[in-house]
Amino acid sequence: MEDGYDSPEIIQAFIQDTGELLDQVESDLLKLSGHNTPEAEDSIVEEVFRNFHTIKGNSSFLSFSNIEKLSHTTESLLHAVIERNISFSQTILDLLLETIDVLRTEVASISQGECLANETFDHIINEVVNITQTISQSTVENPEEPTPIIEKGHPKTSSLSKQPSLNIKESIRVNIDKLDLLVALVGELVISESMISHHPELNKLHRTDFHETLKQLGRNIRELQSISMTIRMVPISILFTKLSRLVQDLSTKVEKQIEIVFKGGETELDKTVAEKISDPVLHLIRNSVDHGIETDDEREQKKKPKVAKIRFEAKNVGSEIWITIADDGKGLNREKILEKAEKKKLVEKNEKLSDSEIWNLIFASGFSTKEFATDLSGRGRGMSVVKENIDLLGGRIDISSKSDIGSSFTMKMPLTLAIINAMIVVAGSIRYVIPFDSIITTFRPHEKDIVYDQNGREAVHALKRFVPIIQLHEVNNETSDRSSDRGEYVIVEESNRRVCLYLDEIVGRQQIVIKALPESIKGSAFYSGCTILGDGRVSMILNIAGIIDNYNRNKKKQSTKAF
Repeated sequence: MEDGYDSPEIIQAFIQDTGELLDQVESDLLKLSGHNTPEAEDSIVEEVFRNFHTIKGNSSFLSFSNIEKLSHTTESLLHAVIERNISFSQTILDLLLETIDVLRTEVASISQGECLANETFDHIINEVVNITQTISQSTVENPEEPTPIIEKGHPKTSSLSKQPSLNIKESIRVNIDKLDLLVALVGELVISESMISHHPELNKLHRTDFHETLKQLGRNIRELQSISMTIRMVPISILFTKLSRLVQDLSTKVEKQIEIVFKGGETELDKTVAEKISDPVLHLIRNSVDHGIETDDEREQKKKPKVAKIRFEAKNVGSEIWITIADDGKGLNREKILEKAEKKKLVEKNEKLSDSEIWNLIFASGFSTKEFATDLSGRGRGMSVVKENIDLLGGRIDISSKSDIGSSFTMKMPLTLAIINAMIVVAGSIRYVIPFDSIITTFRPHEKDIVYDQNGREAVHALKRFVPIIQLHEVNNETSDRSSDRGEYVIVEESNRRVCLYLDEIVGRQQIVIKALPESIKGSAFYSGCTILGDGRVSMILNIAGIIDNYNRNKKKQSTKAF
């Protein structure tokens, strides 16, 4: 253990600062593999130099000697590049990325109260020293030989001494646990306000000043809620550096030329959501690299561009964030997926399925069309884990694919996991909550608009199409009185699939705080969470995707034709 562990607060600040500096260095270095002007490349290298210099100074102060030595050696290499003693090449770029990995591992070890072995640092330090000496000597003997990213011949425009005037907003670092507590308390405040505003005794008061004060309280709480949610929001671009590095490393490993392009980096989402979608995103990109994109020879035969593209796009749609990962590869193989699904008895032989149903088969556990597993893919667990993680976030995933054109995976997730707008409804003796974004419309149909299939299943003609009717009472094994005129119909949608929920009563719209399901019903496909309503009672939040999936499974068992 090195010296410097005197103050946990200082160590924690060092860990966080160093992590942010390494993220920035990695992001800057990955820009050097693109097409930049000489001046822009100079500026990037100098920024990297400054960040390594800061890491060296901070580690020296806390006596983390290994980090200090490696940062100093790397700083010397970058200084040689800045002074035009050596040219910046792909070899140097790869070594610097390896240096970042070692430093990250050491910082993670420090957070656990440990440190890496000295031999690990000695090895990478020697590599940096050797490459500095070797390339420097090679440049002197053969000035035209290297293939630099930054050309040696252009004029040096050092900006190390420049002090540009920046308009920087003041900020303060806050522990994430405190933010989580703040959001939780605001959620409880929303519940308390709802309980007061819906209290039957208080509603009997005929005092204008009281009700106006109550409305003002509601407005203030909504504003506080909005601000607390905003504090937790982060731009999706925080994933870009990690994804760029992943594609660069994997494309080298599989010997394919692949470029990843980003769009919508300014799109914001809850920090917790951003962290939890990281693994699904990484897996989808690994699949694109290994499964989806052809080899260079195959692309040449198909007269496709030699450099394949993976597109990452994020955008806000209502209260959701849609993240699309698409490639211009060979697309999903419909026949191969069906053949594998039949072997695994996921579908009946010669069963007629839509493209959407076939694509969704790849989410089955253990499903893979690869003959042999590699260290990248082929074990058949990855896509099922992707689906599970997205389901846990209350999201869904859509797939589209065309042969030899490519595949597209769109994840649709809530911006935040804490508070949503919802409709409170009653079916039988139970109150349910329907997320407002899932609702298309509410209505009461004419009797002539309801039709039946040969198995007695109902559908209603609404919005220019026939929509299957699901009795919401059946979720809790209750029966409904369809002879009553008080029934309500709510059309809901998930992943372009619509059903009509029949229920007894619509109570109204309300903001609700999402809470985790009790252990006893955690595995239920019908619920995505629960909440506490204004009267203090617990109500279940309906999982529309699970309800539709259950309906379709029952429909297949009866071998009826879909509406």
